[in-house]
Amino acid sequence: MIRSVLILFSIALITGCDCNEQSAGTVLDDETGIPLDSVHVRSFYGDINEDNETFYMMTDSTGAFTSNNAHKGAANCDLYVTFARDGYKAEQLHNPRKAVEVRMERI
Repeated sequence: MIRSVLILFSIALITGCDCNEQSAGTVLDDETGIPLDSVHVRSFYGDINEDNETFYMMTDSTGAFTSNNAHKGAANCDLYVTFARDGYKAEQLHNPRKAVEVRMERI
């Protein structure tokens, strides 16, 4: 009986976890250091695929982004943030925990 209760409690704990992360920063041209606007910023929990996307935005004219991510019932709270813009190599961050500076390289 105790074993069954422990198993059920463990399942509820794993499937009932909530992930709440915030990442923020600036996206810059790697060569010039100029802020990049219109960079597509996407956040994902777990694997990077459309089903796991939790947030989308584009950087503003100062290259700034703020990503507020919430995912209920997550078994995997690994956060990936991707950055993409035409003419630049895509970048990816894993579990960014503070303000970051992302430098994108021209293709």
